[in-house]
Amino acid sequence: MKYLDTLHEAIHRDGGKFLSCYSSNTDGWLTLEDLNLVTSLFNEAAVAVADQEPYAARLATARLSIDIAWLLRYEESSKLASRQGVKFLGPEDPHSLVTELEKIQHAVGNYRQSRDFSQAGGAITCNIPVIALCLRSSEPTTVQ
Repeated sequence: MKYLDTLHEAIHRDGGKFLSCYSSNTDGWLTLEDLNLVTSLFNEAAVAVADQEPYAARLATARLSIDIAWLLRYEESSKLASRQGVKFLGPEDPHSLVTELEKIQHAVGNYRQSRDFSQAGGAITCNIPVIALCLRSSEPTTVQ
C-alpha cells in the first residue's frame, strides 16, 4: 500500500500533474526520492517473497514499471544522486535490464494496429528505442 500511496502523493504534489496515456516519462512528477523509496519497498518485498511462488513472479512483474522509469531517466537520476550525495537505487547494469526487457517483450508479444510480432518475420528489433536512446546505445538491440 505504501507503494501506491507514494505514487498517488507524487502525482498530486504541487497542484497535481495530468497523467496521460501519451506520457512517455515520469519526469515532472516522480522524483529521485520517490524512485528510491518505491525501489526500496520492492527490494524489501522481494526478500519477503523470495521462495514463495507465484508471489515472487507477480512482484517481479509489478516492478517492471519502476525498472522502466529508472531506465528512461537513468543518466539524469544517477547524476542527480551524485550531485545531491544521496543513494542511487537504479539498476546496477542498465544494459542487462534492457536485454531482459527485450526477452520479455519477445515472449509476450506486441500488438500494433497494423500487425503483431508474429507477422514481423525474422529478427525483431527492440521495440523500446527510447530506452536505448536514454542509455545512449550506439546500436539497436536485436532479439533473435
